[in-house]
Amino acid sequence: MNGSRVFQMPSVIHFGNNAAAQTGPEAKRMGAKKVLLVTDAILMQAGTVKPVLESLSAAGVEAVIFDKVASEPILAFIDEGLKLLRKKKCEVIVAVGGGSSIDTAKALSVMATNPGKIQDYMGLGKIGQPGLPLIAIPTTAGTGSEVTIFTIITDTTRDVKMLIGSPYMCPVSPWWTPG
Repeated sequence: MNGSRVFQMPSVIHFGNNAAAQTGPEAKRMGAKKVLLVTDAILMQAGTVKPVLESLSAAGVEAVIFDKVASEPILAFIDEGLKLLRKKKCEVIVAVGGGSSIDTAKALSVMATNPGKIQDYMGLGKIGQPGLPLIAIPTTAGTGSEVTIFTIITDTTRDVKMLIGSPYMCPVSPWWTPG
């Protein structure tokens, strides 16, 4: 080994008060007319997602809401979210929430552009093409899903937590917004 190392960082990180207001302009910069917003029902009800929706609307970007994510990301979320993403023809994905929402969005991103099923990509380096652009807005501290190349999706049929890793899993524009 020659001693060289690789340190890969996401391209853009917005942080601080009102950082969510940059979601709309950032999605528009990525070419979005329509985004799939991946979150959970609790964050929707609590109003946490409201500033993101307002920013998207102000930028003229339509939000298609997928708020079915609960606790752990599972295959059913990927299947259902992918159907909605394709039906509504979303060009960008925005994840708002903790690791479960972000991990679900990461899987949706790569499955929108790669063949087969997410189970085909269990392991490292099996994803062949970049996914849809993904903006990740974490609402919790600790998972780091917004800046990693990994997602974990549970296959409830086989009772297996699948680790899937690829540079194509890393959000294009991760964000951190304090509570």
